[in-house]
Amino acid sequence: MKIKACLLALPILAVLASCGNGDSPKKEQADKAFFPVNAQVLSELKQLDSMPLAVFHYHQERDGRKDTTIVTKEQLRVAVKELLDADITGIDLRSKYTESVYMDQSIGTVTMSYVPNDKDLPVRKVDVYLDPSNDRMKQVYVETSGPGKGDSSISRKMLFAPGRYFQVSTMISSGDTSNRWFQDKFSWESPN
Repeated sequence: MKIKACLLALPILAVLASCGNGDSPKKEQADKAFFPVNAQVLSELKQLDSMPLAVFHYHQERDGRKDTTIVTKEQLRVAVKELLDADITGIDLRSKYTESVYMDQSIGTVTMSYVPNDKDLPVRKVDVYLDPSNDRMKQVYVETSGPGKGDSSISRKMLFAPGRYFQVSTMISSGDTSNRWFQDKFSWESPN
């Protein structure tokens, strides 16, 4: 209910802000607080540390090779570091991203979407999906892109679902047009 009230107030606040101080849209964006994805993820990991749940790691290669292992919670934390490193909430980054907020009736979530104003920024997209009934994060989707070793580039698509799993799809592209794709999923879903 709080989200719906906030969404209804957004157009009114936008009109009031545009009438006032003459700040540029970039400054207004920099003054805005983005959704604290890292705080939510770290809270989930801390909660997971206190629970007697196994973490399953499913690895899959493009050629069909698959592997399943049980990993430690510390190994999960190392994997999640890629997501945590894609943090755009710092004051120096806020003006470089545009935030959109909308209610997605088809999936029953409030979506907060962040896209860069500059196509060369490494974090290409962040979508936070919130449950409108309790304002909790249902999942976060993050895309990153950057240089790899030598003349290669690395693109990652990451999905973190609290209480369920963390998944990373990685594409490594080389200058010689050879590509390597693999996916890692870490699951700790409770059987209840």
